[in-house]
Amino acid sequence: MLTTNEFTTIIAGAVGACMICLLPVTAAAAKQGEDIVVSSSSAMRQWQKQTTAELDRALMIEPMGATTENAIVQISFTLGEDGKAENLQFYNRDGTNLERGVARRAIERLAHLGDVPVDDPRDARFLASIIFANDAASYRKLRTRLGRMEEARMASADGRRQYLALGF
Repeated sequence: MLTTNEFTTIIAGAVGACMICLLPVTAAAAKQGEDIVVSSSSAMRQWQKQTTAELDRALMIEPMGATTENAIVQISFTLGEDGKAENLQFYNRDGTNLERGVARRAIERLAHLGDVPVDDPRDARFLASIIFANDAASYRKLRTRLGRMEEARMASADGRRQYLALGF
């Protein structure tokens, strides 16, 4: 069992190292066959840095006495008119209700998603991958697993590869 400080350290490490590394992949647009074009890689890096810090803070708001299990929680979503996440759906079946709730609330708190530097943010689909780890060894193991999951997703021939990926 981890103390509050250990829990904070593991989650902060997971967030900072792996939580929201944005990959400028082609995302599916509302009209089939259209690509969402990233306007500039430096603008994307700046947005990524800001959104990473915002997600770090959102994850730290959760009750610190809670004991989470080791898990990778993935949530897909789109953007509403207000630039906030909407249509949140769990992409995988990992995690208990606690981890899923923490991940969902953190994504719902993000205020700058609409600033993503793509042609039409409302047509973008996002996939956030959040690692919950109770220790450094578990984190490394889960990060390796997430890497394999992302490789398989990107190699798929269906719509799964058409997300802007947060977290890897």
